[in-house]
Amino acid sequence: MAYPVDCAILLCLAGGFPASIECAHARAVMIARITPWPIEPPLQIWNCPMRIEYRRPMNRRGKATPVLQEVSLPLPRGSTPEGWGVPLPVQSTAISGAWSSSVEPATGFSVDKTGAALPDLIPVQDRADVDISDPSYDFVRSIRVTNIEYSQRRNHDGDCNSSTYVRLGLYGAQGDYIWKRGTSGDIPAVSGFAPRDFCGEYSFKSVVIQWRDSAGKSDFEEVTY
Repeated sequence: MAYPVDCAILLCLAGGFPASIECAHARAVMIARITPWPIEPPLQIWNCPMRIEYRRPMNRRGKATPVLQEVSLPLPRGSTPEGWGVPLPVQSTAISGAWSSSVEPATGFSVDKTGAALPDLIPVQDRADVDISDPSYDFVRSIRVTNIEYSQRRNHDGDCNSSTYVRLGLYGAQGDYIWKRGTSGDIPAVSGFAPRDFCGEYSFKSVVIQWRDSAGKSDFEEVTY
C-alpha cells in the first residue's frame, strides 16, 4: 500500500531509523531534500495526514452513514499526549525544543549574496494537522539544518579576505519550519569545516542535518557541494 513518505520519515526518525527498506528510503529522501539546490525542509510533516477525514459508504438502505469520521495515526511511542486530535491554535513561529536556546526570534533584515534584503526569519507556512506540542514530539523539533558557505583568500595587496554565510533551518512547536540567519558560531562541531590557521586559498560549502530520536540518541549527515 502506498504511504506518504513524510509519515515514514516521522516514524523512522522517532525510532532512530531502524534497519528496514521503508526507513532506508525515508532517510534517503530526507538527505536528498537538504542536498542543494534548493535546500528543502527535510521533514515536511504537513504532508503526513495525521488526522484523516473520509466519506463513509452508503448503508444497505441506500442512506449515507454519518458523513465524516476522524482517524488519527498512532503516536511513535505508547503514550497519547494531552490535546491529541484537538484543533490547532493560531500558528506561531516561536521555536522550542532541543535547539531553542540559540534561536531567539530576531528583528530587522540581513543581506543575501546578491545584495537583496532578507528577513532574519523566513517561515514556511505549513505545519502538522494535529497538535504536536507535547514533549513526545521533541524529536521533530530536534532537527537542525545548517547551511555553510565559507571562502578565504589573500588579495593582490596581501590582505586576507574571508566571507562566511550561515543560515539555520529549524522547527517550531507545531512542526512549522523557518530559516534563520546564523553566524560562524552556529557551525556544528560535527561538520568537516576546517579553515586554515594561516591565510590561504580555502573554500567550503555544505549542509549539515542533525537530529535526535525519541530516545535522545543523536545522529547527523553532511552534504558538501
